[in-house]
Amino acid sequence: MIFSDVVVVIMLYSFVYIAYLATLRHPRNWYTIPSGEKALVTLLLILNILFCSVSATVFDYVALLVSSIFLIFMFLIIGAPAFAMVPKSSTLWEFFALYSDRLVLGLIPIVGITSYWLSNTKLHALFGTAIFIELLWILRLHLANRNRNQQLLNTHSLSVLQTQAADRLEDFIGKHKIDELIRVDNELYWSGCSKTSPPCPVNYYVNKLGLNTPSCCLEHMKELCHTVDQVLTDLEIPHWIDGGTLLGAVREKGSFLAWEDDVDVSFMLDESANWGRFVSELRSILHQCGHKVTTSNKNRTIFVYYSAPTYWLGGLEHYRYRGEIRIDLVCFQLSESFGEKVLERHSSKGAMEQTENRRYGVPVEMLLPTETIELQGKMVSCPKDPDTYLRVIYGNYTNVEYTYVDNHAALSRKNIDEVGRA
Repeated sequence: MIFSDVVVVIMLYSFVYIAYLATLRHPRNWYTIPSGEKALVTLLLILNILFCSVSATVFDYVALLVSSIFLIFMFLIIGAPAFAMVPKSSTLWEFFALYSDRLVLGLIPIVGITSYWLSNTKLHALFGTAIFIELLWILRLHLANRNRNQQLLNTHSLSVLQTQAADRLEDFIGKHKIDELIRVDNELYWSGCSKTSPPCPVNYYVNKLGLNTPSCCLEHMKELCHTVDQVLTDLEIPHWIDGGTLLGAVREKGSFLAWEDDVDVSFMLDESANWGRFVSELRSILHQCGHKVTTSNKNRTIFVYYSAPTYWLGGLEHYRYRGEIRIDLVCFQLSESFGEKVLERHSSKGAMEQTENRRYGVPVEMLLPTETIELQGKMVSCPKDPDTYLRVIYGNYTNVEYTYVDNHAALSRKNIDEVGRA
């Protein structure tokens, strides 16, 4: 009986862990978790709690309370990196994302004392299963972080860092757990991410702290952008760099924005084309190039990651990383709106107007036929009229705006960026 109870607890926790990981792709992409997925995770959590609280003879209210608190705490830790990536996310998520490993290690003695106090085998199995999974995750991160490469911090990045730290550099680094910064012979180096290491927490460093995108991440974004541009060209799919990526190419004269957190590329898919078949073909090609691919079919968006393809549990645990390097590939389709031929997308972008179909689009001639523009040392596809297109999205794009950067951090770095552009 005891053995079978332990097996059931392990299975129930494993099921809810996997289901919860699967939901984390939504907040990472700034989408709301669908109600069906929320309901499934909630149901599995309730089953875990009830199974630990019910025996053949009695209902254990103490076990009910303890298991509920424990699971909520664990899921705050597991979900924090994903929810912290949402713009203007709660400081609670940021706290749990920053200190997740310490929180897990600090939980071990509490769990030990509680297990000694409560003689509930099911509860012990729940504690053991959850803590074991977390310790394995921490160990994997520790081992993977050995694959980082030290790079000397460039002058502009160092100036921005010192400005945001208000000349209290060591305190700033410690407070925000910027573990990638290493001091060697009185010089600051960045422990850069690689293909086999976890990505740098770009979103937190750039949008919350107002730092520059690490040079390692910019290099990986460049490689990823050039690869996807070439693949789409070979497939004869009309495409163009978009959003902040296009803004960087135009305003920064062929470079990424210093605070870039992802790459934006859009493409046009003919109405006769099969979405599922196209995604499958593109995924197959990009997997061979060494890149992970996921999709949002509802929003017709393909996410291409610098990370290598991973499968099943490894693929889901990707959503636990504090950062990611990716391209958002957004699909446009030809349509007609108020008597005008337009290219439209499912999701809004900047100040792009809503079409008659309740989507968002611009006149066809603004985007097609595409032209080319230099980006990070290579000519890539861009809209036919990038100036007009950028003005539709951003207004007067020649003025520097920090769209997703924390207001205080944006103000702090503004002077440095203006000097650099002068």
